Amino acid sequence: MTNNSNSLESDMKQLHIPSLSPSLGDDVLLNALMVAMPDKIYFKDRHSRFLKSSRTHALSLGLKSPDEMEGKTDFDFHTEEHARKAFEEEQHIITTGEAVVGIENKITLPDGTDSWVSTTKTPLRAKDGAIIGIVGITRDITERKKAEAEVRKAELQMVESEKMALLGQLIAGVAHEINTPLGAIGAAVGNISSTLDGILPGLPAFFRSLPEEFQDLFLKLIQQSIAPPVPLSAKEERTYRNALKAELAAKEVPGADRIAETFVMMGICGSIVRIFPCSAIRRVEPVSKWRINFPASDAVRPSSPRLQTGPVRSFML
Repeated sequence: MTNNSNSLESDMKQLHIPSLSPSLGDDVLLNALMVAMPDKIYFKDRHSRFLKSSRTHALSLGLKSPDEMEGKTDFDFHTEEHARKAFEEEQHIITTGEAVVGIENKITLPDGTDSWVSTTKTPLRAKDGAIIGIVGITRDITERKKAEAEVRKAELQMVESEKMALLGQLIAGVAHEINTPLGAIGAAVGNISSTLDGILPGLPAFFRSLPEEFQDLFLKLIQQSIAPPVPLSAKEERTYRNALKAELAAKEVPGADRIAETFVMMGICGSIVRIFPCSAIRRVEPVSKWRINFPASDAVRPSSPRLQTGPVRSFML
Protein backbone atom coordinates (compact mmCIF):
# COMPACT_ATOMS: atom_id res chain seq x y z
CA MET A 1 0.00 0.00 0.00
CA THR A 2 2.85 2.36 0.92
CA ASN A 3 4.75 1.55 -2.27
CA ASN A 4 1.68 2.32 -4.38
CA SER A 5 1.17 5.67 -2.60
CA ASN A 6 4.77 6.67 -3.15
CA SER A 7 4.56 5.69 -6.83
CA LEU A 8 1.36 7.76 -7.33
CA GLU A 9 2.93 10.76 -5.60
CA SER A 10 6.01 10.45 -7.81
CA ASP A 11 3.87 10.28 -10.95
CA MET A 12 1.88 13.36 -9.94
CA LYS A 13 5.10 15.35 -9.41
CA GLN A 14 6.32 14.41 -12.86
CA LEU A 15 3.12 15.76 -14.47
CA HIS A 16 4.01 19.33 -13.44
CA ILE A 17 0.33 20.37 -13.25
CA PRO A 18 0.32 24.18 -13.02
CA SER A 19 -1.83 25.96 -10.47
CA LEU A 20 -4.10 28.83 -11.41
CA SER A 21 -2.38 32.14 -11.00
CA PRO A 22 -4.08 34.59 -8.65
CA SER A 23 -3.64 37.19 -11.39
CA LEU A 24 -5.89 35.16 -13.76
CA GLY A 25 -9.00 37.33 -13.38
CA ASP A 26 -12.59 36.95 -14.52
CA ASP A 27 -11.98 38.97 -17.69
CA VAL A 28 -9.25 36.60 -18.84
CA LEU A 29 -11.44 33.57 -18.23
CA LEU A 30 -14.43 35.17 -19.93
CA ASN A 31 -12.39 36.17 -22.98
CA ALA A 32 -10.98 32.65 -23.26
CA LEU A 33 -14.51 31.28 -23.14
CA MET A 34 -15.78 33.74 -25.75
CA VAL A 35 -12.98 32.83 -28.16
CA ALA A 36 -12.84 29.06 -27.71
CA MET A 37 -16.46 27.99 -27.39
CA PRO A 38 -18.17 26.77 -30.60
CA ASP A 39 -21.53 28.03 -29.30
CA LYS A 40 -22.77 31.59 -29.83
CA ILE A 41 -22.52 33.47 -26.53
CA TYR A 42 -23.78 37.01 -26.14
CA PHE A 43 -24.67 39.65 -23.58
CA LYS A 44 -27.32 42.32 -24.18
CA ASP A 45 -28.51 45.40 -22.31
CA ARG A 46 -32.09 46.17 -21.35
CA HIS A 47 -32.77 47.41 -24.90
CA SER A 48 -31.54 44.14 -26.45
CA ARG A 49 -28.36 45.79 -27.78
CA PHE A 50 -25.26 43.61 -27.93
CA LEU A 51 -22.72 44.34 -25.19
CA LYS A 52 -20.37 41.45 -25.87
CA SER A 53 -20.43 38.46 -28.20
CA SER A 54 -18.36 35.38 -28.83
CA ARG A 55 -16.09 34.96 -31.82
CA THR A 56 -18.26 32.15 -33.20
CA HIS A 57 -21.32 34.39 -33.06
CA ALA A 58 -19.63 37.17 -35.02
CA LEU A 59 -18.26 34.81 -37.69
CA SER A 60 -21.71 33.24 -38.18
CA LEU A 61 -23.04 36.69 -39.07
CA GLY A 62 -20.26 37.32 -41.58
CA LEU A 63 -18.33 39.70 -39.34
CA LYS A 64 -14.59 39.70 -38.77
CA SER A 65 -14.69 40.63 -35.10
CA PRO A 66 -17.20 40.55 -32.23
CA ASP A 67 -16.46 44.24 -31.73
CA GLU A 68 -18.53 44.96 -34.86
CA MET A 69 -21.66 43.77 -33.03
CA GLU A 70 -21.44 46.10 -30.02
CA GLY A 71 -24.39 48.51 -29.79
CA LYS A 72 -26.34 46.73 -32.53
CA THR A 73 -29.45 44.55 -32.29
CA ASP A 74 -30.84 41.48 -34.03
CA PHE A 75 -32.65 43.83 -36.42
CA ASP A 76 -29.25 44.67 -37.92
CA PHE A 77 -28.45 41.04 -38.75
CA HIS A 78 -31.66 39.02 -39.10
CA THR A 79 -35.05 39.17 -40.77
CA GLU A 80 -37.77 41.34 -39.27
CA GLU A 81 -39.72 38.28 -38.18
CA HIS A 82 -36.82 36.65 -36.34
CA ALA A 83 -35.56 39.88 -34.80
CA ARG A 84 -39.02 40.87 -33.57
CA LYS A 85 -39.54 37.47 -31.96
CA ALA A 86 -36.14 37.60 -30.23
CA PHE A 87 -36.72 41.18 -29.00
CA GLU A 88 -40.12 40.37 -27.49
CA GLU A 89 -38.72 37.23 -25.87
CA GLU A 90 -35.83 39.14 -24.29
CA GLN A 91 -38.05 41.96 -23.06
CA HIS A 92 -40.24 39.37 -21.36
CA ILE A 93 -37.17 37.92 -19.63
CA ILE A 94 -36.06 41.36 -18.47
CA THR A 95 -39.55 42.21 -17.20
CA THR A 96 -40.35 38.93 -15.44
CA GLY A 97 -36.91 37.52 -14.62
CA GLU A 98 -37.96 34.19 -16.14
CA ALA A 99 -35.37 32.35 -18.23
CA VAL A 100 -36.05 30.39 -21.42
CA VAL A 101 -34.19 27.10 -21.81
CA GLY A 102 -33.55 25.00 -24.93
CA ILE A 103 -35.93 26.84 -27.23
CA GLU A 104 -35.51 25.61 -30.84
CA ASN A 105 -35.94 28.08 -33.68
CA LYS A 106 -35.31 28.26 -37.39
CA ILE A 107 -33.33 31.34 -38.42
CA THR A 108 -32.30 32.88 -41.73
CA LEU A 109 -28.68 34.00 -41.89
CA PRO A 110 -27.48 37.12 -43.76
CA ASP A 111 -26.41 34.99 -46.74
CA GLY A 112 -29.97 33.68 -47.08
CA THR A 113 -29.34 30.20 -45.74
CA ASP A 114 -31.58 28.70 -43.08
CA SER A 115 -30.33 27.00 -39.93
CA TRP A 116 -31.74 25.60 -36.72
CA VAL A 117 -30.60 26.71 -33.27
CA SER A 118 -31.30 25.83 -29.66
CA THR A 119 -31.29 28.89 -27.42
CA THR A 120 -31.11 29.44 -23.68
CA LYS A 121 -31.45 32.96 -22.27
CA THR A 122 -31.35 34.11 -18.65
CA PRO A 123 -31.54 37.51 -16.95
CA LEU A 124 -28.23 39.42 -16.60
CA ARG A 125 -28.11 40.86 -13.10
CA ALA A 126 -25.97 43.49 -11.43
CA LYS A 127 -24.34 42.89 -8.03
CA ASP A 128 -27.42 44.27 -6.30
CA GLY A 129 -29.63 41.75 -8.16
CA ALA A 130 -31.20 44.25 -10.53
CA ILE A 131 -31.79 42.98 -14.07
CA ILE A 132 -29.62 44.95 -16.47
CA GLY A 133 -30.02 42.77 -19.58
CA ILE A 134 -29.82 39.17 -20.71
CA VAL A 135 -27.12 36.58 -21.36
CA GLY A 136 -27.73 33.98 -24.03
CA ILE A 137 -26.17 30.86 -25.49
CA THR A 138 -27.26 29.65 -28.91
CA ARG A 139 -26.15 26.28 -30.26
CA ASP A 140 -26.36 25.30 -33.92
CA ILE A 141 -28.46 22.14 -34.23
CA THR A 142 -28.89 22.19 -38.01
CA GLU A 143 -27.15 18.85 -38.53
CA ARG A 144 -29.22 17.26 -35.81
CA LYS A 145 -32.40 18.57 -37.42
CA LYS A 146 -31.32 17.21 -40.79
CA ALA A 147 -30.67 13.81 -39.22
CA GLU A 148 -34.08 13.89 -37.52
CA ALA A 149 -35.69 14.83 -40.83
CA GLU A 150 -33.98 11.89 -42.53
CA VAL A 151 -35.21 9.56 -39.79
CA ARG A 152 -38.77 10.88 -40.17
CA LYS A 153 -38.53 10.50 -43.94
CA ALA A 154 -37.36 6.89 -43.56
CA GLU A 155 -40.17 6.19 -41.09
CA LEU A 156 -42.75 7.67 -43.45
CA GLN A 157 -41.38 5.63 -46.33
CA MET A 158 -41.58 2.52 -44.17
CA VAL A 159 -45.17 3.33 -43.20
CA GLU A 160 -46.09 3.95 -46.85
CA SER A 161 -44.42 0.71 -47.83
CA GLU A 162 -46.40 -1.17 -45.19
CA LYS A 163 -49.59 0.55 -46.33
CA MET A 164 -48.96 -0.49 -49.93
CA ALA A 165 -48.27 -4.06 -48.83
CA LEU A 166 -51.52 -4.14 -46.83
CA LEU A 167 -53.37 -2.54 -49.74
CA GLY A 168 -52.02 -5.22 -52.06
CA GLN A 169 -53.23 -7.93 -49.71
CA LEU A 170 -56.63 -6.23 -49.44
CA ILE A 171 -56.96 -5.93 -53.22
CA ALA A 172 -55.99 -9.57 -53.66
CA GLY A 173 -58.58 -10.60 -51.05
CA VAL A 174 -61.31 -8.45 -52.61
CA ALA A 175 -60.46 -9.75 -56.09
CA HIS A 176 -60.79 -13.30 -54.81
CA GLU A 177 -64.13 -12.57 -53.15
CA ILE A 178 -65.42 -10.90 -56.31
CA ASN A 179 -64.13 -13.60 -58.62
CA THR A 180 -66.00 -16.29 -56.67
CA PRO A 181 -69.55 -14.96 -57.33
CA LEU A 182 -68.59 -13.82 -60.83
CA GLY A 183 -67.27 -17.30 -61.55
CA ALA A 184 -70.53 -18.76 -60.31
CA ILE A 185 -72.46 -16.38 -62.55
CA GLY A 186 -70.35 -17.34 -65.53
CA ALA A 187 -70.85 -21.03 -64.88
CA ALA A 188 -74.60 -20.55 -64.44
CA VAL A 189 -74.92 -18.54 -67.64
CA GLY A 190 -72.91 -21.14 -69.52
CA ASN A 191 -75.07 -23.91 -68.11
CA ILE A 192 -78.29 -22.16 -69.11
CA SER A 193 -76.97 -21.24 -72.53
CA SER A 194 -75.85 -24.78 -73.40
CA THR A 195 -79.10 -26.24 -72.10
CA LEU A 196 -81.27 -23.86 -74.08
CA ASP A 197 -79.19 -24.43 -77.18
CA GLY A 198 -79.90 -28.13 -76.86
CA ILE A 199 -83.62 -28.04 -76.24
CA LEU A 200 -85.03 -24.96 -77.99
CA PRO A 201 -84.77 -26.38 -81.54
CA GLY A 202 -86.83 -29.42 -80.56
CA LEU A 203 -89.34 -27.62 -78.36
CA PRO A 204 -92.08 -27.06 -81.01
CA ALA A 205 -92.03 -30.71 -82.10
CA PHE A 206 -92.05 -31.88 -78.46
CA PHE A 207 -95.00 -29.63 -77.65
CA ARG A 208 -97.00 -30.97 -80.62
CA SER A 209 -96.27 -34.52 -79.48
CA LEU A 210 -98.07 -33.96 -76.18
CA PRO A 211 -101.70 -35.01 -75.83
CA GLU A 212 -103.97 -32.03 -76.39
CA GLU A 213 -105.33 -32.13 -72.85
CA PHE A 214 -101.76 -31.87 -71.49
CA GLN A 215 -100.56 -28.98 -73.60
CA ASP A 216 -102.18 -26.32 -71.37
CA LEU A 217 -100.94 -28.15 -68.29
CA PHE A 218 -97.46 -28.24 -69.79
CA LEU A 219 -97.45 -24.47 -70.29
CA LYS A 220 -98.64 -23.95 -66.71
CA LEU A 221 -95.92 -26.26 -65.49
CA ILE A 222 -93.23 -24.37 -67.43
CA GLN A 223 -94.55 -21.03 -66.15
CA GLN A 224 -94.45 -22.30 -62.60
CA SER A 225 -90.93 -23.70 -62.98
CA ILE A 226 -89.42 -20.43 -64.28
CA ALA A 227 -90.97 -18.31 -61.52
CA PRO A 228 -88.46 -16.66 -59.13
CA PRO A 229 -87.30 -19.47 -56.83
CA VAL A 230 -87.69 -19.42 -53.07
CA PRO A 231 -84.45 -20.69 -51.46
CA LEU A 232 -85.18 -23.84 -49.51
CA SER A 233 -83.11 -25.74 -47.01
CA ALA A 234 -82.63 -29.48 -47.34
CA LYS A 235 -85.13 -29.99 -44.55
CA GLU A 236 -87.74 -27.79 -46.28
CA GLU A 237 -87.25 -29.61 -49.60
CA ARG A 238 -87.74 -32.93 -47.85
CA THR A 239 -90.92 -31.66 -46.16
CA TYR A 240 -92.43 -30.43 -49.45
CA ARG A 241 -91.43 -33.61 -51.26
CA ASN A 242 -93.09 -35.81 -48.62
CA ALA A 243 -96.23 -33.65 -48.68
CA LEU A 244 -96.51 -33.89 -52.49
CA LYS A 245 -95.79 -37.59 -52.40
CA ALA A 246 -98.57 -38.10 -49.85
CA GLU A 247 -101.00 -36.00 -51.91
CA LEU A 248 -100.22 -37.91 -55.11
CA ALA A 249 -100.37 -41.26 -53.36
CA ALA A 250 -103.77 -40.35 -51.91
CA LYS A 251 -104.97 -39.76 -55.48
CA GLU A 252 -103.46 -43.13 -56.47
CA VAL A 253 -101.08 -41.51 -58.95
CA PRO A 254 -98.44 -43.99 -60.20
CA GLY A 255 -94.82 -43.04 -59.52
CA ALA A 256 -95.79 -40.56 -56.79
CA ASP A 257 -92.29 -40.57 -55.28
CA ARG A 258 -90.54 -39.75 -58.57
CA ILE A 259 -93.10 -37.11 -59.56
CA ALA A 260 -92.91 -35.39 -56.14
CA GLU A 261 -89.13 -35.21 -56.42
CA THR A 262 -89.41 -33.73 -59.94
CA PHE A 263 -91.90 -31.10 -58.86
CA VAL A 264 -89.80 -29.95 -55.89
CA MET A 265 -86.74 -29.70 -58.14
CA MET A 266 -88.77 -27.55 -60.54
CA GLY A 267 -89.81 -25.28 -57.68
CA ILE A 268 -93.37 -26.54 -57.40
CA CYS A 269 -93.71 -26.93 -53.67
CA GLY A 270 -97.36 -26.26 -52.95
CA SER A 271 -100.37 -28.40 -53.48
CA ILE A 272 -100.48 -30.03 -56.90
CA VAL A 273 -104.11 -29.01 -57.24
CA ARG A 274 -102.89 -25.46 -58.00
CA ILE A 275 -101.64 -26.70 -61.36
CA PHE A 276 -103.54 -29.84 -62.18
CA PRO A 277 -107.33 -30.01 -61.84
CA CYS A 278 -108.60 -32.87 -59.75
CA SER A 279 -109.80 -34.62 -62.91
CA ALA A 280 -106.26 -34.61 -64.34
CA ILE A 281 -104.30 -35.56 -61.25
CA ARG A 282 -104.60 -39.26 -61.96
CA ARG A 283 -103.15 -38.66 -65.39
CA VAL A 284 -100.16 -36.65 -64.16
CA GLU A 285 -97.79 -39.59 -64.80
CA PRO A 286 -96.66 -38.17 -68.19
CA VAL A 287 -94.87 -35.41 -66.28
CA SER A 288 -92.08 -37.92 -65.68
CA LYS A 289 -91.66 -38.15 -69.43
CA TRP A 290 -91.58 -34.35 -69.65
CA ARG A 291 -88.65 -34.31 -67.31
CA ILE A 292 -86.79 -36.75 -69.55
CA ASN A 293 -87.70 -35.11 -72.85
CA PHE A 294 -87.68 -31.51 -71.68
CA PRO A 295 -85.01 -31.07 -68.96
CA ALA A 296 -84.74 -27.28 -69.21
CA SER A 297 -86.06 -26.57 -65.75
CA ASP A 298 -83.67 -29.11 -64.20
CA ALA A 299 -80.73 -27.22 -65.70
CA VAL A 300 -82.01 -23.67 -65.51
CA ARG A 301 -83.48 -23.66 -62.01
CA PRO A 302 -80.26 -24.61 -60.13
CA SER A 303 -78.49 -21.82 -62.00
CA SER A 304 -81.07 -19.14 -61.19
CA PRO A 305 -80.03 -18.62 -57.55
CA ARG A 306 -76.44 -18.11 -58.65
CA LEU A 307 -77.48 -15.39 -61.06
CA GLN A 308 -79.41 -13.68 -58.27
CA THR A 309 -77.01 -14.06 -55.37
CA GLY A 310 -73.79 -13.49 -57.35
CA PRO A 311 -74.45 -9.79 -58.14
CA VAL A 312 -75.71 -9.22 -54.58
CA ARG A 313 -72.47 -10.57 -53.10
CA SER A 314 -70.39 -8.52 -55.52
CA PHE A 315 -72.35 -5.38 -54.62
CA MET A 316 -71.86 -6.03 -50.90
CA LEU A 317 -68.09 -6.34 -51.47
